[in-house]
Amino acid sequence: MENLSTLSKKQQIDLINKLSYNLACELDNLKWNKIYTDYLKENIQEEKNHDNFRHESIKRGLTITEAGKLFAVQQIAEYLNGDKMPDVSGYLHIRKSVFTAYAIFANYRKEIEKAFQGLNWQEVLKMDYCFLIEA
Repeated sequence: MENLSTLSKKQQIDLINKLSYNLACELDNLKWNKIYTDYLKENIQEEKNHDNFRHESIKRGLTITEAGKLFAVQQIAEYLNGDKMPDVSGYLHIRKSVFTAYAIFANYRKEIEKAFQGLNWQEVLKMDYCFLIEA
C-alpha cells in the first residue's frame, strides 16, 4: 500500500488518535466490557508480536500503541467504507483483529458513524503503515 494521504505525518497521527478516542467514547460504555478498548488491546498485542521481528537497531516512527490505533481505526473504517466482511477461511492466516473489527462494525455501525461524524475518517483509508513507521 502506498501513502496517499495529503496530511503530514503528525496530522495523520493526530487524526488516528482523535478517531480512536471517539470510538472509545462511543463503544466502551455499551456493555459490561470495554468493546473498543479490548479491541484496541488486541491490535496492540498483534503489533507487539510483529515488532519482535524488528532488529533493535532499527528505529520506529510510531509507537506500538500508535500503530495499534492505526490498525484499529483503519480496520473499522474499511468496513464503514463498504469493504466486504472477512472470509472465515482466512482466520488462520490473517490478523484476528480483522474479525473483531467486523463484529464491532456489524453490531455498532450507528455508534461508529457517530464517533466518526465531523472528521475526515476516509483519510485513514489512505494512510500507509510503512510510511508512518519510518523514523
